[in-house]
Amino acid sequence: MDWTPELRAALENLGALKRCLRAATANAYGDLGLGEAQMKLLRHVAASPGVSQAELARATETDPALTGRALRGLLDRGVLRRKRSNHDRRAFIIELGPRGATLLARVNEANAKLVQQVSAPLDTRDLVDFDRIAKKLIAALDSPSAEASMTSGPQRESKRLSRARPARKSRQARS
Repeated sequence: MDWTPELRAALENLGALKRCLRAATANAYGDLGLGEAQMKLLRHVAASPGVSQAELARATETDPALTGRALRGLLDRGVLRRKRSNHDRRAFIIELGPRGATLLARVNEANAKLVQQVSAPLDTRDLVDFDRIAKKLIAALDSPSAEASMTSGPQRESKRLSRARPARKSRQARS
């Protein structure tokens, strides 16, 4: 598709929508003291108690290192707790902690207000149209060729460096 005024306006509107949603989300959840990853983890643990940290990272599509950091904050605050699994004594599971249910109720209340704010100006037809368009864009951006061209910065940098640097010889091979 050519770079038309309509395409430019549509892309600018997507960017504006993204910024507005981020601001509305920050406003709705700001006083809860939770980051986006922590909220995802809290919601998933509440829905699936007894989940492992690895399962939690996969289920929330969160980087394992970020999951660990976000989880540590929730554990330190008593929102979640970690305990040994009854099925595998080597493994740990995550469940709501003493403050988890209270914070989850506040998260759900804030979420309901945010959903109301976002959906209030839309009628059923708007929602159906938006859903159709969003699915088209997601399908186009999730395709293998789109993923290859949109590799994230660190991965792209790592690939560039691995091509630029010859492999180092081990100490034994140099002797």
